[in-house]
Amino acid sequence: MRHRLAVASEGKAAGLFTVPALRLTHSLADGVPRLINMIAHRAMLAAFVSRQPRVTRRSVVRAYREIKAVPLPGTLSVVRRAAWGAAGVAVGVGVVTLGVPLGWFTDIRRPARMGTALRPAEVVAKTAPVRPPAEAPPAEPSPAAAEPAPAATATPPPAATAAPEPAPAVPLPSPVAELERRLTALDPQASARVAAEALLAAWHTRPLADDETHVPDDLERVAWRRGLEDMRLTGNRSMLGVLDLPALLELRVPGASGPCYAALTGLDERRATLTIGSTPTTIDAGLLDLFWFGQAHVLWRDFEGLGMTFGLGARGAHVARLQALLRRAGLYGGEATGEFDPATVAAVLDFQRSRLLVPDARVGRLTRIVLYAAAGGYPRPRLAGGTS
Repeated sequence: MRHRLAVASEGKAAGLFTVPALRLTHSLADGVPRLINMIAHRAMLAAFVSRQPRVTRRSVVRAYREIKAVPLPGTLSVVRRAAWGAAGVAVGVGVVTLGVPLGWFTDIRRPARMGTALRPAEVVAKTAPVRPPAEAPPAEPSPAAAEPAPAATATPPPAATAAPEPAPAVPLPSPVAELERRLTALDPQASARVAAEALLAAWHTRPLADDETHVPDDLERVAWRRGLEDMRLTGNRSMLGVLDLPALLELRVPGASGPCYAALTGLDERRATLTIGSTPTTIDAGLLDLFWFGQAHVLWRDFEGLGMTFGLGARGAHVARLQALLRRAGLYGGEATGEFDPATVAAVLDFQRSRLLVPDARVGRLTRIVLYAAAGGYPRPRLAGGTS
């Protein structure tokens, strides 16, 4: 951890964690690098919110509680290697985000003429690794704001070449400040309803009825009416990527009295697409961590009617359907006997480890959501685009 922090901050923030915090982080993660990165990143955010100059045991405990539902690591895979890289980048961004406003980087001077401290979002906007917003982009000048050109200028009117590229989402010109502004303007209840509507639309099912007003609290009832299920979870971006389903995110803006909501309808390693006030908006994926602390609702469908969580010793038609799913995913070569035998246990364990799920050989909601995606052939929306 000291090495990663030193590299990310160019040697200026190696002592960011207290010794007890380091020991607790290593103990909770059991030495697993991906979990160390995950806990450390969330602990830095917790310290930032609490305005603490260093990350203490208290911040680590809070971080661990927030991500305790995240699946444990399995065997090495492409997904896991991608998760390591994303987590490492997130730690570096977190160091810069947390270190600048708290003064860890001694060679960075705040301007003497500023009489008041910058708000956290303003600091992040000045330090986040995004395209500098200080000057207006020259490629697409606004006709109303452009200075009048001399009479002899032969340049064609900007409107003739400023046609935007067709895209389902509108990129934000100034990521952090603009995103905070738009989230602050949202009404909590109205934003929850709009986000829920976006999830239902992704599943191609009917919109909310007049009596379905209390969302997200009543989202489970809303889902059941449409043959869907609602899974409330506490996780992170890696977990959402594994599930690969649209989600309703609970977002928190600094200074706001309560949360607001947005629908996550697209996600990859670099970008995320949120539906904010009925408008699909593309942002840098790392910006989610500034406003999203892991609370989400995911709608899903139990296509094969597997029922309640089950495991070794279970028998019946639902077990036979599970074995058929495992065979389609290339993990089970036996017959669909309807008995959860050792061969079925081995197939479930192999699948869970390959997808970074908890390897407990039990078929719960997380396992079957990811298994339906792996088997394919089901009409389900995807964060990566299209349907599977």
